[in-house]
Amino acid sequence: NEERTLFLKKHFPKNSIICEVGVYTGNNAKRILNETQPKMLYLVDPWNYNILLDEEIRYGMTPPESITIESVKAHQDNYKQCLKNIKEFEGKYKIIRETSKKASKLYPDDFFDIVYIDACHVYNSVIEELNC
Repeated sequence: NEERTLFLKKHFPKNSIICEVGVYTGNNAKRILNETQPKMLYLVDPWNYNILLDEEIRYGMTPPESITIESVKAHQDNYKQCLKNIKEFEGKYKIIRETSKKASKLYPDDFFDIVYIDACHVYNSVIEELNC
């Protein structure tokens, strides 16, 4: 997506310490690594259906009866795809398989130059992530 690439080039200075919250298959992580050449990119995503389902139920997004083996496998597949997408950038990223709330406790305030949030798209969840 050319629009997203232009946004990154304009707002993400090179050699920054960046955190992306909500990584999915790593397409945007690859774009960040390519276009901004960060000092380090921290990728925060649990890639765990049970954890994500808890959040979705809490915010009224997913009924509990919707759990299937396919949905669990999809998160595992997303993680594998992410690793493939960013493989060439070994040493320039760190993966944190946690929720944003837990991951935020691992680093001091002002550790990151940029935090890019693209996780749960429900209002209350976004507010919670902004407050981490």
